[in-house]
Amino acid sequence: MVRATSKNIKDLDHIISLVKDAETGQRGYLLSGDARFLEPYTRAKAKIDDAITDLSVQLTKTGGQTQNMEKLRNSIDTRIAILDRNLNYKRGNNPVSPEQLLEGKKYMDEIRTMVSIMQSAEKDVLAARTDNMNKFASYTPLLIILSAILAITITLVFFRKVNQDFMETSR
Repeated sequence: MVRATSKNIKDLDHIISLVKDAETGQRGYLLSGDARFLEPYTRAKAKIDDAITDLSVQLTKTGGQTQNMEKLRNSIDTRIAILDRNLNYKRGNNPVSPEQLLEGKKYMDEIRTMVSIMQSAEKDVLAARTDNMNKFASYTPLLIILSAILAITITLVFFRKVNQDFMETSR
């Protein structure tokens, strides 16, 4: 469970990285008009849905995290739609206005905020799970010692019983 929670935190970082890659590709294309700059955009766009779906399945199933995941998904979908729209404007030889870019920035800020909130919640879960794991780990030496004592006791009891049976049979 500790590993799964740590993976969720990393996956949230990966999702925001993919959205940043898409933004970077779009920005390069808008500035240059060179389609080679769209490679990170295309790659990231293809991976975003899978990354979100995988995270949704793995994410801690708390009411807050489920709602946060939906908000994050909606913000990402809207951000990608804005990126697509801006690219289509540029392909049609229309300039992209600062207002259109600011609209995209608004959704990117929402994505950053949601990822931060979700990571904070996962870090809280991680801390609780780590404490729980450490508590159980502290009992391990005691359990090993008790098991060894129990094994020795059982061995001695059976040895005594077998020895008594042997002595009785010998008589």
